[in-house]
Amino acid sequence: MDAWIAVAGGAAFSAAGAALAPDKTSDASQNEQVSQCLELLMVVLADVGRLREGRPLRLAPWAAGLAKLAESPMVLEPAQARAFEAMRNLARNPSAESLLREVAMAR
Repeated sequence: MDAWIAVAGGAAFSAAGAALAPDKTSDASQNEQVSQCLELLMVVLADVGRLREGRPLRLAPWAAGLAKLAESPMVLEPAQARAFEAMRNLARNPSAESLLREVAMAR
């Protein structure tokens, strides 16, 4: 969560994205790990939208970082659309890290 909040807040993917990259030693496939990572991004973006609408958060422990994003001029729709597209095309993507980098740039 912290990495997605940092990237959405303007941090360079090269600095914050290491926590998002799949663990090549894990029993879970890289596509499965990236899928979980993208799902977390969708929850972060949804919570930013909730805050903007005055609704309660699902990710209360990250309220401070989410509040900063909610106050920013960040437009949610492009990032949400890119994350959905990435999830649909995940099986065809040869590089999990490059996919995450593309999604991070859609802010």
